[in-house]
Amino acid sequence: MRPRHHLLLATLAALTSLASPAFAQNQEDPEPEVSTPTPPRLYERMLAVSVTGGWDTPFGVAGGAIEFAPIPEINIYAGGGVSRSGGRFTFGVNVRAPIRNTAMGLEVGLSGGPLDWPGHAPEATRIHRYWELALFMHSGVNIEHRWEEGIFGRLSAGAEALIAGDITECRGPDGNACAAPPDTLITPIYAWASLTVGWAFEL
Repeated sequence: MRPRHHLLLATLAALTSLASPAFAQNQEDPEPEVSTPTPPRLYERMLAVSVTGGWDTPFGVAGGAIEFAPIPEINIYAGGGVSRSGGRFTFGVNVRAPIRNTAMGLEVGLSGGPLDWPGHAPEATRIHRYWELALFMHSGVNIEHRWEEGIFGRLSAGAEALIAGDITECRGPDGNACAAPPDTLITPIYAWASLTVGWAFEL
């Protein structure tokens, strides 16, 4: 083989060795995609505890509850508190629509306890009634926000009405017994508003 052919082959070999690393670098796998962490499913936490305070709430002026959520859209609560008339017990269900960390809800339930109620008879006479044990039905709307630690806050508002209970005492403005029969008196119905804070456990 001629020296000229040797020189040509050596040049080709050198060019091939220089091009191989660049070609291999270009053929490397593309950078793997960075996966976005899945946000915590806070409303799938089944058990929570909460405290509530506000104006004539189903729990009274202040109270607490245990909350159980078999599915994220349904939250069952039961607890008690202290109203301006005495102790209270409450239970109900909150149907909610979670969107990420926030949920809108509609709640309905029953409450019980004593009731001290000033009001008016049909003839506009000021009267005062007292129930040693009265049963109420409440309903309302709420908005809730949860943080990753499981802490949550909930604003609620609604109405509550007396649905059952025997009047223990009824007095007129002069302190004497009411002249109007109990079944003709105006039924106690009132609005309520509350703030609830709590913690949902990650079991």
